[in-house]
Amino acid sequence: MKEREEIKIRVIENKSSINIELTILRRQWINLSIYDLNRNRIKTIFSGEIERGNHNFVWDKTDNENKNVQKGVYFVGIRREGEPKIDFESLIFI
Repeated sequence: MKEREEIKIRVIENKSSINIELTILRRQWINLSIYDLNRNRIKTIFSGEIERGNHNFVWDKTDNENKNVQKGVYFVGIRREGEPKIDFESLIFI
């Protein structure tokens, strides 16, 4: 199985936050972040070792300084251990 197939992501949007559901098929290190259209990191949601299984994260629509982000389009990005490349997995419209 390719590494890219080992993470499945589902984004559920609501008025005050964004729920991000991950299914991890093997234990691994990841960095899960929110990016703007210019691919600038807006908020780090999780960074570290994550176990196999289902995981839920919540983004409160703030940046790393806890300021509300502007309305617009954002990406959920995942970087895996040993890979410099960020995979942009899902679009979020605020």
